[in-house]
Amino acid sequence: MRAFTFFGPMEPTARAREVHRALATEPLAVVFVFGAPALIRAEGLAQALQQAFGDVPVVGCSTAGEVAPSGYVADSLTVVGLSAENFVASVVRLDAVDQATFADAQHAARLAEDGLRRQGQPLSNDRSFAVLLTDGVSLVEERLAMWLQRALGEVPLVGGSAGDALSFKSTHVLADGRLWASAALLVCVRSQVPFRIIRTQHFRPTERKLVVTAARPRERLLLELDGLPAAQAFAQAIDVPVERLTPAVFARHALLLRMGGEYFARAIRRLEPNDALSTYCAIEEGLVLTLGTGEQLVEGLEAALDEASRDIGPLAGVLTFDCILRRLEVEANDLGAPLGVVCRRFNLVGFSTYGEQTGAVHVNQTFTGVALGRRS
Repeated sequence: MRAFTFFGPMEPTARAREVHRALATEPLAVVFVFGAPALIRAEGLAQALQQAFGDVPVVGCSTAGEVAPSGYVADSLTVVGLSAENFVASVVRLDAVDQATFADAQHAARLAEDGLRRQGQPLSNDRSFAVLLTDGVSLVEERLAMWLQRALGEVPLVGGSAGDALSFKSTHVLADGRLWASAALLVCVRSQVPFRIIRTQHFRPTERKLVVTAARPRERLLLELDGLPAAQAFAQAIDVPVERLTPAVFARHALLLRMGGEYFARAIRRLEPNDALSTYCAIEEGLVLTLGTGEQLVEGLEAALDEASRDIGPLAGVLTFDCILRRLEVEANDLGAPLGVVCRRFNLVGFSTYGEQTGAVHVNQTFTGVALGRRS
């Protein structure tokens, strides 16, 4: 797993050649490109990257920040290549994801499996994983992740929702030499090295409960909590004035939903007119949410990565999908330096997302990823 980070604009063909020179020191199975919107959207870059790598699929997305082995970075193209010696990959694009059906997800999974089989490496429950990169403003990640995981069976699914540097207007995935809106990529990978799927969050539940008494689920809008305007109820719960509800505040206080004995974060995106709150995940009337309080973000991540390395041996790297709210919390609490130590130690590469996928579940304020071991 080789990773590099490139900063600043450059003529697209020259940038593609630069990326190719850095990565193509060995045959590759797939190249991931995670980029700041202004860089990844440069006219002609997607096509130039695919032409530079020939038959090797180049996939990726726009971000809300990038994760590099040095730590959190911004305004970059962060790229990673998986070697053909250790991996085989098959990529399928789903268009118009807001109109997708379960049949579409089944078809995509079959196509991805066929792509691996044609390369002599069929999908395997214990030797394969799937990566989902999807439009981050489509508002359909919940059902897309659920449908794809159901179609994939026991093959684990992990991934992230593309970002646009906190503009929340337009996000893109990269595939087939161009950028795509309202689309998703399913990347199925057969691995010759051990791997583990990681999911970790740093919130513990408190005793404070909040009931969703009014919502607009399709728009991910919280209108009322406990019969009060949502922002007012939330502000009271955390003892902060409504006018001080900012993304940095939301990053410190998660709403947790209990499912199957576990708590999953339902993060707040921003304060909306009329004291409504928009969220990064689907929200429905009648849900009972638990206020969560954050603790030891960096230490929790390091513990999860240490556990993975004890399980599968020293890590070659971690393909990383990390919630933008975690980045905001790190920045607000000056945790960049200790986080950088963890990123360097475990070779983390990926991006800050508008949501994370783990199995059939779409989550927030969570770190998900694929920890890749070394070939014995």
